[in-house]
Amino acid sequence: MPSNARGFGCTSTRRIASWAPHVVVLDKVMTGSSGLDVLRHLHRDHPETPVVFVTAFGGSEVETEARKLGAAYYMDKPFRVTRLLEVLKTVLGQAGAKHVRMANVDRT
Repeated sequence: MPSNARGFGCTSTRRIASWAPHVVVLDKVMTGSSGLDVLRHLHRDHPETPVVFVTAFGGSEVETEARKLGAAYYMDKPFRVTRLLEVLKTVLGQAGAKHVRMANVDRT
């Protein structure tokens, strides 16, 4: 799951395409980019990849925008890890994933 997609451009898009993660957990606040911008690019280039969008700086407008941009699920921080795991199971089940493949876009 990408934990950070600094400068979400060709490199990150290629990494996601090559790793083909079953789900991406994406934060609104990121170094060098907005999570909403990353979501926009991710959904355009990989619409089959579900995204769980998380933020501590949300509200109904951010949630509406994230959902319009293709987020499969929206979570306000703080949240319990057990809740995130429940959401991931649900999203993965809806996507029909039988096993989980994780990727970290921030790795070099």
